[in-house]
Amino acid sequence: MSMKEELSALEHEQWMSWATELMETENLSQERLDRWKSFMVPYEELPDNVKKHDRRWAERVWHIVERHLRSSEGTAKNG
Repeated sequence: MSMKEELSALEHEQWMSWATELMETENLSQERLDRWKSFMVPYEELPDNVKKHDRRWAERVWHIVERHLRSSEGTAKNG
């Protein structure tokens, strides 16, 4: 699995944790509860059209990591 896919899987785990807490504490519609429950599976089991949401968040993390790596490489070369 690529690093981006690993990050996407982690994002999905975070979402499941957040969504589980909301489902237990908030008054959500039955439609939303049913939809969210259908996504409470390992990332690998999600359909691609659902994975894309986790991939968007993982891409944001990826850009931050890349930026910091580039910055630290420049510091190492100049330091």
